Amino acid sequence: MKKTDFEYKYIGNCSLCGTAFKPRFSRVLERSDEVSEVYTECTRCKSSALVYVLKNDGSFVTTIGMLTDMKKDDILRFRKMQPITEDEVLKLHQMLESKHS
Repeated sequence: MKKTDFEYKYIGNCSLCGTAFKPRFSRVLERSDEVSEVYTECTRCKSSALVYVLKNDGSFVTTIGMLTDMKKDDILRFRKMQPITEDEVLKLHQMLESKHS
């Protein structure tokens, strides 16, 4: 296994249908010494997941996965966006309140 393929060994199975995720349908989105973020799609049920592979002391690996309705391009696009400010949240809340009244 190539050094860059480390994460694919640990991405696991789809939580919806149990099918093993395949490296060919997975992409590392971000990597550091301690954690890698992997986007993967199930070949059977077509669900998508973000899987975080945490590496500890070289001998212990933990994975945390979560289903998502986003595609890889959506995730990458959202990462480039500026964070939503408190003022923007308040403005949206006020707008929704005024439409509800």
